[in-house]
Amino acid sequence: MTAYIFSTGASGTHFLASIIDSYTDHEAFHEPRRFTLPLPTPTVVINGFLRELYPTLEGTHGVILRDPRQVMLSFFNRRKGKLDPGYPAHLQGVLTTVDQWVETGCHKIYFKEMVSERGRLMQWLYHLGVGITKPIPKEIMATKVNHNGRGYAASYEDLPEGLRADLELKCGWYIEKYFGD
Repeated sequence: MTAYIFSTGASGTHFLASIIDSYTDHEAFHEPRRFTLPLPTPTVVINGFLRELYPTLEGTHGVILRDPRQVMLSFFNRRKGKLDPGYPAHLQGVLTTVDQWVETGCHKIYFKEMVSERGRLMQWLYHLGVGITKPIPKEIMATKVNHNGRGYAASYEDLPEGLRADLELKCGWYIEKYFGD
């Protein structure tokens, strides 16, 4: 069986792929731009770029939910403090699609749970049909990796005010719905 996991980007997909490859009975395809169906099984495809294909992909579906404020902070740092002013509008479109996935029954996990709660991560993978073949060590969950660093903005509040205001205008509905603030 093939499982498909979608995300907004900057949401722990590299971490998840390494967990799947090391501790499950599935092989992870992390952010493939192209692939031929059917895939070898058992496989997990982890890719935010599949959002347009979601309804046509046969298998189980999961989505990683990350607070858009943290997604934007991560991309701001990844882009060395130069984020396109149109990024909030782009993210709004992505989040609208993510919301549609969740509304159609896509298995969801929150980024914070995925990277810190071993039991919750294992339960989510189980719902996707991904079998755990050996225990995920506690140390893996305790090691925090942020490939983007914090060199340009240490927190969301450090981002340019106009960028924050635009994100809150365009994505506030999603923040309220999934993160309660």
